[in-house]
Amino acid sequence: MERNNVDHETSQSEPGNESYDYQARSYDPALARFTTMDPLAEKYPDVSPYAYCSDNPIRYTDPDGRKVKPNGQDEYNMILGTLPQETRSFVVFDDQGFIDKNVINNYNGDDYNTKSLKELVNDPMTVEVHLGKSFPWEIGTAYQHNEEFTSLPNPYPMEDISIESNPDPAHNFEDLSTGETGSMGKTLFPDKIGPQNSLNSNVQVYINSSLSLKGRSEAYSHEANGHALMYFRTKYNHEAASHHSNHQVDTNLVLKALIIKSKMETIKNF
Repeated sequence: MERNNVDHETSQSEPGNESYDYQARSYDPALARFTTMDPLAEKYPDVSPYAYCSDNPIRYTDPDGRKVKPNGQDEYNMILGTLPQETRSFVVFDDQGFIDKNVINNYNGDDYNTKSLKELVNDPMTVEVHLGKSFPWEIGTAYQHNEEFTSLPNPYPMEDISIESNPDPAHNFEDLSTGETGSMGKTLFPDKIGPQNSLNSNVQVYINSSLSLKGRSEAYSHEANGHALMYFRTKYNHEAASHHSNHQVDTNLVLKALIIKSKMETIKNF
């Protein structure tokens, strides 16, 4: 009888060697630890390079040693709302609740938002997508003694949504076609450069759950297909992926164009 080399979490035991091959790493069950370092360990200096899933395997899984991506059904529906009907079949969950990388990589079309999502999914860093009315955050290194920021509430509340007349989403990156306005979303980076940062080594996107379904998808376009995508494209450059204001005019024209392009695609697709 041929030995079955496949085990938990799609690992593969090596014949003649009682270690388990997890594609990117090897695990020794006798020692109950990984014997090779995480290939992305440099991104997570606060976590042991021999740890698994940031030492929290109940919350996270790491099927290929390179990705950690928890998702929820409401967040999934929000993402689908940015895409045309004909490409939504390429965005499915695998049996662990992640967007299936293999399926979306079969998409070779020209739809802008689908290609943006594909780019996000294929980056080594994870994007967490959350809906809520507040977001937890960690203060940046340079702001730890700045009372303006240390006095901010944590979790930070996203204010109630109001409606404005005559929105102009084609020219104003902050406007939604629904007219909804307020604290619509926030993207937190893990580099601890800004005043408010991710709690872990992932990019964390928070969208205000008080928004309408269409408003959620448009706000997601701003945060994920704008800030997060720019962060990845610039090799995790915090400044390039952030707004910069000069006399209330945003001077980061590349980021602004990225946001408006994705948002207008969402308005068309929803």
